[in-house]
Amino acid sequence: MTTTPRNPRTIHTRIALGAVVTAVVAIGGACTLELDDDRAAARRIAERVERSIERHADDGSSIDVDAVTDAIEIVFGAAVLDDIADENDLTVNGLSDTDGDGHDDDGRIEINVADASACLEFTDDRATFTVEPCEP
Repeated sequence: MTTTPRNPRTIHTRIALGAVVTAVVAIGGACTLELDDDRAAARRIAERVERSIERHADDGSSIDVDAVTDAIEIVFGAAVLDDIADENDLTVNGLSDTDGDGHDDDGRIEINVADASACLEFTDDRATFTVEPCEP
């Protein structure tokens, strides 16, 4: 059987994101996060997604839609395991690549926990968030 070699960048991205999952789960297991409300949960989740995206960018990769999607899936999964938020309360809005260039069209996504939102803005190499809904 012949296998096609994988793109080294993809392999490094998967390894880095796997390390993030391990770290997030380990931290979550070490201390139970008691969050009073959905706003605090949205902030905590946005911080984790931001850190995950930043780690990805630190290895020299640009922040593309796939990296953001992977980070969201990993952090959302860990948030449910850590009892930060209920799976049904977690949503994300604004992640789109309509022109097919691999990058989010407007460079921002909105992470929602029930009725609370955190806006995460990113460029090719940096991510920042605010604990407010994204401005239109």
